[in-house]
Amino acid sequence: MTPPPLHYQPSPTDDDLLPIVNEKDEPIGVMPRRQVHLENRLHRAVHVGVFDSDGRIWLQRRAITKDSWAGAWDLSATGHVDPDESYDHAAVRELAEELGIDARPAFITKFEACEETGWEFQALYALRYDGKIKDYNRKEIMRMRLYTVDAIELILDGGDPRVTFAPSIARSLGFLTHAMPERARADHPKPGRRP
Repeated sequence: MTPPPLHYQPSPTDDDLLPIVNEKDEPIGVMPRRQVHLENRLHRAVHVGVFDSDGRIWLQRRAITKDSWAGAWDLSATGHVDPDESYDHAAVRELAEELGIDARPAFITKFEACEETGWEFQALYALRYDGKIKDYNRKEIMRMRLYTVDAIELILDGGDPRVTFAPSIARSLGFLTHAMPERARADHPKPGRRP
């Protein structure tokens, strides 16, 4: 399933300052978020996949006010890296801000910035968490839901046209299932299976 072209709608976070980086992911300045996106400037983001001991993954339905992929389902917690912030710190911050979880997720991999990532260097993290996620940030997230890997794969393969996934799910799924406990990931894709 090919995602539609990325469109950035106006958002309450348009004036937030983001660090911009060069092709080596080295900081070279700071710009307003909307300008970074509209000019396709290289920048940084974190994506955290939270899964339970049964191998189900928490997905968030992005708020309609988000500047990109509004209303689409995305990984558990996602966000930009702030100026003078590390990827690791941003992952911890996003878990707390978006999901109310105080934890340090494990680093999995980093994707290179390109058109498919919205010109973001994206660091992927995983966290096993068996609690309920009830106190999520309702300004940024419409809904949280646990999905099995099989259900996600079915939707990615066109099994439910009513559901829209942000591209990060397809890109990250194999890496996340590989990070799950052995019994939860048997017969699931290895990293790199999906584009």
